Amino acid sequence: MKLIRPIENFLFRIYVRWMELFGWGYWAYYPATNRLIWTRKQCQIYGMLCEKSVCVDGYEMFNRVVLDDGFRERARHAVEMSQKTRADFRQQFPARNQVTQEIIFIEARGKWVFDKYGQPYCLHGFNRRIDFGDREFQKKLDQLTLCRIIGEWRREGAIPESIVHGSSRS
Repeated sequence: MKLIRPIENFLFRIYVRWMELFGWGYWAYYPATNRLIWTRKQCQIYGMLCEKSVCVDGYEMFNRVVLDDGFRERARHAVEMSQKTRADFRQQFPARNQVTQEIIFIEARGKWVFDKYGQPYCLHGFNRRIDFGDREFQKKLDQLTLCRIIGEWRREGAIPESIVHGSSRS
């Protein structure tokens, strides 16, 4: 039995690293102390530079990065409902990059951990930027569309071959 806990911890750390490779940042919130722990990747999502995981005041950090007052209330309600029903939660919200002040969009997923008495111990989960991936996909889609249009114009003779290949011959 003593061996199971270290193995679980090791596997969980591998899982967190794996999720971070795909752009997800890990966080854990401890309501008894109002402490919020973010990994380096989580800090990077919000534009903050961290040498290691940071521990901050959860309420203050949440209010600093989340823009919409209406969302703050919806998020609190979703967290309370997930605690009551013991269900996972998933939210999307606008936030502010702490360095550039740019508005970013975040997807948050979380799950409560309860102690042996059934009391909430920790809410933990992952966040990722959802606008970044969509923007990159849109950029690639626009480039492909532009290449397709240029190809059609070339076949129709609307664009001289010298312009397409960059030569000075006409």
